[in-house]
Amino acid sequence: MLKPTAHETIEQLKTLVELSAVLNSTLDQGEVRRRAMEAVKDLVGCEASSLLLVDEKSRELYFEVALGKKGEKVKEIRLKIGEGIAGWVASTGEPALVHDVTRDPRHARKVDEHSHFSTRNMVCVPVKVRGKVIGVLQGINKVRGVFYKQDMEIMQMLANQVGIAIDHARLYEAIHETFLENAEANKMLGLTFQSKGMLELALERFLKVPLDGEMMEVLYHLGFDFERMRMFQKAKEVYEMIAAKDTSFRDVSDRLRLLGDASQGLSLRTSRIVVPPSPGQPQQRQGLGQMMGRYEVIEEIGRGSLGRVYKGRDPRIQRLVALKVLEWEEELAPEEQAELTQLFLKEVEIAGRLNHPNIVVIFDAGEELGLPYLAMEFLEGMPLDRWLQKGKPTPISHVWHIANQICKALIYAHGQGILHGDIKASNAFLLSKGRVKITDFGTANILSRMQGPLEKGQVTPGTAYLPPEAILGEPLDERSDLYSLGVLLYTLLAGRLPFFHDDPNLLMEQIIIRRATPLRQLRPEVPVELGDLVDRLMSKEPEARYCSAKELEAALQGLPRGGLEREAGSG
Repeated sequence: MLKPTAHETIEQLKTLVELSAVLNSTLDQGEVRRRAMEAVKDLVGCEASSLLLVDEKSRELYFEVALGKKGEKVKEIRLKIGEGIAGWVASTGEPALVHDVTRDPRHARKVDEHSHFSTRNMVCVPVKVRGKVIGVLQGINKVRGVFYKQDMEIMQMLANQVGIAIDHARLYEAIHETFLENAEANKMLGLTFQSKGMLELALERFLKVPLDGEMMEVLYHLGFDFERMRMFQKAKEVYEMIAAKDTSFRDVSDRLRLLGDASQGLSLRTSRIVVPPSPGQPQQRQGLGQMMGRYEVIEEIGRGSLGRVYKGRDPRIQRLVALKVLEWEEELAPEEQAELTQLFLKEVEIAGRLNHPNIVVIFDAGEELGLPYLAMEFLEGMPLDRWLQKGKPTPISHVWHIANQICKALIYAHGQGILHGDIKASNAFLLSKGRVKITDFGTANILSRMQGPLEKGQVTPGTAYLPPEAILGEPLDERSDLYSLGVLLYTLLAGRLPFFHDDPNLLMEQIIIRRATPLRQLRPEVPVELGDLVDRLMSKEPEARYCSAKELEAALQGLPRGGLEREAGSG
C-alpha cells in the first residue's frame, strides 16, 4: 500500500476544487448524483462508484452504481439501512475503509450478485445535510493497490460538497413548487435561469416582478445576454420595457438605435458607441461601447495581433478584468467570421481550464454585437516587449528566472494536452517581484487563420518567433513552443531578435536556413552553458531540441549558478 505523493495530493485537491464548482452549478438532484459518481472515479481512481440515498419511508438505501471507464453502465440497487458496509455507514454516520471485503462481516454479497460485479476493496463516507445522514458515497475497487486513508479524507470532502449541492437542489425545488407566484421568488428563479443561459424562461419570471430601479438593472443585463446570444429581437423587447419606464436609463436609447439599425440590415459590427478615452488621449475615439457582455469598459490599454485590449470591470463582483476583443478583417465574409468566432470560443473554453500561477486566468468568453471577446485576469505590470523597448539586454539572472517560470507554465499546459503556439515577448507579462505570467493560450489557431505571414505579405510581431516547422506548414508539438521560448530568451539576453528583416519572405528564409549569431559574440558575459541551452532550443530540427519542457526545466536547474550570481552582483 503506497502513500500518495505530494504531487498526487495536490492534483486531487485541484480536481476537488473544480468538481465543487461543477456540483454547485446545477440545481437538479439527478445531475448532482451523476456528477458525484463520476467525480469519485476521477478523485481516487477506482473501477466503480455509487451514491446511495436514504429513503426515509422504507428505511432503505437506494442507489445507482456507475460501472466501466466512463460509468456508462448503471444499475439501481436497494439496501436496508444497517445492511452491508454502506448500510453500516448510513446508520452510524461514520466512514469505512475496507482493504479486503471478503474478511469484513458487514459486506452484503447480494449487491455483487445483483450488479454482476466483484468487490475487492472499498471506501464509504456519509453524505450529510444539516448534520443528518442523507446518503453514502462509495468508491469500489482501487485501480492500483488498495484505498489509502487519504482517499477516504478526499472522499469525505467531496461528500460534504455533494451534501451542499443536494441541499441547494432540494431548496430550489421547494421554492419552485411553493412560491412560484411570489415576486421575490420569481426574481430569484429568473436569475437562476439567466445564469444557466435559459434567457426566455428568465424573462418570463422577470415579467412577474414589479419594474423598479433594481429590476431595471436586472433587465438591462438580461438584454445584454440576449444580444450576446444574437437574439436581437428579444434584446430590443427588453430595452423597450426599460425605455418605457425611463428613456435615460444607462445607454438604453443607444442600444435601441443600434438594434434598429441591425433590423434594417446594417451590420452591428460597424455601429459604434463612444467609449471613455484612455488617460492622455485628447479626444474620445469611436469604440465598442460602454459594455462588453456584462462587463463595463473603462479604457483601452493595448492593441495586439487579434484586436484591442481594454481595462474593464465586472459590475456584479466589482472585479477588474482585461477584455480582449477580436476585430475581424473587413474582407472576411460573414460565414468566415461566424466560423472563426466558434473556433475562438471553443479554444478559449479549453484554455480556460488551465489553472497555474504562471498562466493568466480566463474568467469568461462571449460575443457582443458580432465581436468575440474574452475576459481575463487584469495584470499589474508590463509585457516583456515593453521591457525590451528599453533597448538594453536583460540581466542574466533575470532571464534565468523568466525562463524557469515560463517553462513551468508549459510543463503544466503540455501536460493538459494544450500547446500555446504563440510564445513571444508581448505574451509574457512581468509582474511585481519578478513573477511572470503567460497570456493568449488558445488564440494561436485564430491568429494563424487571420494573419498568416505568407498570405499577408507583412511582418507581424510574432513572425520572428515562429519555429521553422510552422512556416513550412508541418505539424507542431511541444518542441515548437520550446523553439519560440528560445527566441524569447535570446532576445532578452542579446537585446535584439535573432532574426529580423522588413521583408517577411527574407525573414522566414533566415528562420528556416540561417543560424543565429552566437550569443557570446553579442554578449561575452553570457555563460557558455546558457548560450548552448538557448542555441539548442532554436535548433532548426525539432528532434535536436529538448524533447519536452520537463527536460528543459532540468537543464535550467542544472546550469552553474555561479555565473548567474556574479553577473547579477556586477549589475
